[in-house]
Amino acid sequence: MAPTQESFLQAAENMDPADFLGLMQQNSSKNEDFSVTEMVAELNKQQLEKLWSGLQQMTIGTLLELEDEELSDAFSVLQGISTVAMATVSQETPSIPEALFETAVVLHGVMRTLPDSQDKLKNNIVKLCEVWCSSELAGWENLNTETIVYLLEKSLAAKASHNDIKRVWSLRQCLLRMNFDNESSSDLKALLENCVIRPLYLKHEEGRKFLSYLFGMNPTFIENLHKIIKNQLPFCNKSLLEWYGEIYFRAWRTASGPYLQKLESYCIQDLMFFAVHASSKSLVSGLRKVLGYFHKQKIQRGVDEMLLRLYDPIIWRSLKVANASVRANALSLLIDAFPLQDPDGVVEETDRIMQKQFDILTDLLMDPCPLVRATAAHGVARICNVFWELIPSQTLHNLIKTLVDDLAWDTSSADVRMAVFQGLKYLLDNHLSHPLLKTILPKLSNFIHDRSEIVRVAFLDLLLKVKGIRAIKFWSIVSMDHLLARLEMDTPPVVRRIVNLIFNSYMPLDKPDDLKLTRCIFLIQSNPGAARIFYQYAHRRMSLVQTSKFITVLCRCVMACVRKDRKTNNDQSAAEPDDEEEKENEEDDTELSVADTDVMVGLLETMAILWGGIAAQLNKPSNNDIKEKLQAKFSQTLPEFFRTFQDSRALSVLVLLAGYLPANIVPMFSRCCLSKLKAMKPENSPEEYGTWLEAMCNWGKVRDLLELISDWLGDSLKIQGTDENPAAKTKKKTRCVTFKEPIEPQPMLAFNYLTYLTKQPVCRDIILNTAQKDLREMTDLLKGVKGCIEQRFASPGALSKYATDEVLVEAFRTYCKMEVILHDPENQEHSAVLAFEQLLSWADVELLSALGNKYEADGSLRQKRTAADAEAPVLKELAETLIEVILVIACNMLLVGVGDTECASQLAEFARLILQTGDAAKLLPSVTTLMYQITEHSLNQCTEEEEDEGVGSHGDLVPGMLGMVIQTLASLVHKNKIEAEKVLAGVKFSVTELLKSYYRHHSLNQTVNHDVMATVMAATVAEMNATVKKELEFTKCDKVGNMPTLTAFLLGIITKTNAMTRAFLEELFECISSGALQDTAGLTAALHLVHTLHKVKPNLSEFENCLTGIQGQFNGKEVPEDTESPERHIYQSTKTLLGECLQQAGMVV
Repeated sequence: MAPTQESFLQAAENMDPADFLGLMQQNSSKNEDFSVTEMVAELNKQQLEKLWSGLQQMTIGTLLELEDEELSDAFSVLQGISTVAMATVSQETPSIPEALFETAVVLHGVMRTLPDSQDKLKNNIVKLCEVWCSSELAGWENLNTETIVYLLEKSLAAKASHNDIKRVWSLRQCLLRMNFDNESSSDLKALLENCVIRPLYLKHEEGRKFLSYLFGMNPTFIENLHKIIKNQLPFCNKSLLEWYGEIYFRAWRTASGPYLQKLESYCIQDLMFFAVHASSKSLVSGLRKVLGYFHKQKIQRGVDEMLLRLYDPIIWRSLKVANASVRANALSLLIDAFPLQDPDGVVEETDRIMQKQFDILTDLLMDPCPLVRATAAHGVARICNVFWELIPSQTLHNLIKTLVDDLAWDTSSADVRMAVFQGLKYLLDNHLSHPLLKTILPKLSNFIHDRSEIVRVAFLDLLLKVKGIRAIKFWSIVSMDHLLARLEMDTPPVVRRIVNLIFNSYMPLDKPDDLKLTRCIFLIQSNPGAARIFYQYAHRRMSLVQTSKFITVLCRCVMACVRKDRKTNNDQSAAEPDDEEEKENEEDDTELSVADTDVMVGLLETMAILWGGIAAQLNKPSNNDIKEKLQAKFSQTLPEFFRTFQDSRALSVLVLLAGYLPANIVPMFSRCCLSKLKAMKPENSPEEYGTWLEAMCNWGKVRDLLELISDWLGDSLKIQGTDENPAAKTKKKTRCVTFKEPIEPQPMLAFNYLTYLTKQPVCRDIILNTAQKDLREMTDLLKGVKGCIEQRFASPGALSKYATDEVLVEAFRTYCKMEVILHDPENQEHSAVLAFEQLLSWADVELLSALGNKYEADGSLRQKRTAADAEAPVLKELAETLIEVILVIACNMLLVGVGDTECASQLAEFARLILQTGDAAKLLPSVTTLMYQITEHSLNQCTEEEEDEGVGSHGDLVPGMLGMVIQTLASLVHKNKIEAEKVLAGVKFSVTELLKSYYRHHSLNQTVNHDVMATVMAATVAEMNATVKKELEFTKCDKVGNMPTLTAFLLGIITKTNAMTRAFLEELFECISSGALQDTAGLTAALHLVHTLHKVKPNLSEFENCLTGIQGQFNGKEVPEDTESPERHIYQSTKTLLGECLQQAGMVV
């Protein structure tokens, strides 16, 4: 016996922890030859029993000392013992002494009681138990309970890994020893239930296998697992849903007996039922993805029969119910699972079921609900695509004929028409459909002009699919003339698809340049507008080199025409062609001439459009060579073009092209550009001056532009009675001698220029990057308009020839915009928030008093501050316009995230003060829009605690402000019904979004919700009460639109959602039950509201409460004795209507 082996046995026999630890350290040392594994392998059975007899006693003694906390090395001793145990059981043919088994049982029992710091020791003990169980050594069933629990806890920890899942999967057999019906297994069941919602288990195959294995543990436990998964489905992403489907399928495939019955009836069929009857679209979609895994496995034996058997009691009945959403859901499942059949069934029965499915599809194609028709159109096309050869030809033709002849022309629903073309696109995937579709598709050519964008997009997607099919040509379906007509006028989504469709026709990149040029000219001649749009998108499908080369080709073509024209006119000044390529180009273009103005302008526009499209790429240093070649080419040709083309359109394009060149290349032109801008008139359109402004920006002459604008505005905004010019304060002094020509100020043109510069992307980027300081000075200049406005309110007429009311309004609007554009959150001096806070204080003093009598916070009347007659219509209209400017800019400011809580509070207070004025009807659309933006801003700024409570920073302001809005609307309806209808149309969207947002985010704060809906309810009841008293023969209304004006407006909003309708009915019930409606007319008003809402939202339980309350109050009323009195008439009509309502609600009359 080796000395070390003998020492090891001696240490174990003497139960000497010190010697034992010393030997274990030798085992772990790389410098020592001693190995526990080799030593154990060399021991005979007697020595092994002797070894483990001693180690067992050492284990017990160590554990006892652990309780007394007397041995610091105790954990190391246990670590060593577990190592020896692992070496023993890992032998090829292990011999297991009784003492080793008892030691393993002890370690297994105390493992989970060890402190968290000894995780390595616990892991080693678990590994020992894993090897023991996986090898099924004697007594393994006594070592699995704590082991599996530990592994489950480890796999559920935050830092769990794939290896932890594998370890759990390897010990799955241990679960068969567990009694799931015993309460002692509750902790284990909780861990297993937690596994089914952990993404780590779902992401790895071993995890999914383990979860499916759990469905074979216990029939009752299957129910628990299914409930947990079903509750998790609404929050899962697509991949997780498919994995849940895989788990259910694996469990079903391996199940038998009661487990199979439980899985089919309680799990799979339950998923089918809820996939049909769920009201949430997202939940229905998720359930379909889970069931989709079963549908994809139909090639496996038994799946078809199972699907038919489980769907049979659900799907056929659901396809014929009155609820359209249920029909649509059931149809979607039928399409996913098609065909439902039993391959092993009787042929006649199989044929009957197949025909039943075809009949249902045919019927649902003509369903009254658009959603069902659209779903059927999608489904029929997909089914025909996959099962074309298996469907009877007559059935196939009938289905496609219904799609093309009926549903494609469904004028009631764009979604149905879109579904038809999307379905036909799927159908094209089957080459057998091409001969039939080749004759059918040309009949649908007019849908390129469908009034709905989504239909046009779907139709073009179909044409793009056709483009890739040799058997059908897209131009045989829709002619090029129609495509170009839509290209010229349509929206970007449609335009992009048309360009993709016809790109190779008009820009064949693999063809010679002369062919590209010919196609370009033909396109310009066919439709110049479409050509412009085409080349706006064409560069996206071309490389930079290809685009620049084509621009050069166009330039040579135009230059060849110019030279030819000069030769014809015997003009010797025309430059000779530079190279042989240009000479050939000049010889080729014999048919073109300068006289073809439209074509020449079109070619120039194409060059400018293409250059603009690649301008950003050309500015990159890596593309300098390409840019320099283009600039060199145009520096030679542009002067010739300017001398030749005098048409205004051509000149505008040439100006734009010149802007892409450095100013020193076109010196004469760049110098006259500013003069051209000075000569413009306010009546000129942006198309006329825009190219000049862009050229100035590209040449780096932004400061000259801003100086011109500042001069015009400074001269126009001089304060009357003084020589003060706001521009003088901001203008820099220069030391050079300059000559300034006297020019007449053009303030409106200055605003047009400034608006264009800040809106057009190229110009905006340049001025913000190079001239921020100049823009800030101009903003300071515009700020002086407030003084001019103050003076205007004190004057009987316009301040001057140039400072008209229109100029003041535009200057004020531009000032507000510039403050927001130049907002710098890091610089307090340039903060738009601070500027607007000052602006609101100024407007409170100077503008609000011009609207009417205005009250102080304490309710006292504030005197008007203007010296002029504030009641003058002109001044009142001016004040309203200026306030509307503030409101609109403030909304935009909050929308883009500029503003803090304090600023929003001041805006809310400003809106409240507007509503307090005598007449704010004109401003209501802007005020309500601001209220909506303030609410959204409040929700974005509120803390997590406030969000949890369902309140925001300004939640308490909205109910009061909404009440003031409704009060203003009610007053306007009473005064002028026609004007009120216009105002109501203007505020409908903002009030609707305000209430929807408010109820969406404040659902937890019942007090605030009560205040808001109580305001709405009180307004409707008051108007209905007045109407009932005024019109004794008031007819019951089955539609909200037939109600009185304000009531119809408010009910039309709250019926947008069930939540708001319920809240309204609850408030109405509170009003009724509190006795606030004392007279019969009030109860009649409430009854009419309930009747109308019941017609719109018939399935809400709150109606019964309201009707019960009205019935109780009405039964307590005395019948008026005078049969001719209005009260008696109202009483009788109310009694009749109440009986009808109770009968409709299914209540006892």
